[in-house]
Amino acid sequence: GKGLPLRILSTSNYFRKVTPVFVEARKEGLVIHSPSQRVEVARQDISRHPKFRQAVEYVASKENRIIVFLVREDARSNFYQARDFARGVGAVTSKVPLLGGGDLDLKEFFNKRR
Repeated sequence: GKGLPLRILSTSNYFRKVTPVFVEARKEGLVIHSPSQRVEVARQDISRHPKFRQAVEYVASKENRIIVFLVREDARSNFYQARDFARGVGAVTSKVPLLGGGDLDLKEFFNKRR
């Protein structure tokens, strides 16, 4: 992406009570971010991609879990599709708009969670 890196930090007390699963909504589809991997999901596979389904079912089956959608400016339709699917399965969701085109950097967040 063009622009400064976008950093997500673990400074909120909220994240001491709730464990998030970060899903970035992009024009091309979704990116699931975790400490160990980055999974890309094509737009047409959102509701049937096994890793996305697994993440949604994980959040829906546990207390104190949430999917935090990190939404790029050009990805609203992908966000709505993913959010509606997640809510339909019973997962709690949240949205953070990402302004600018920089690469997403979650390292500091994940490092503080360990």
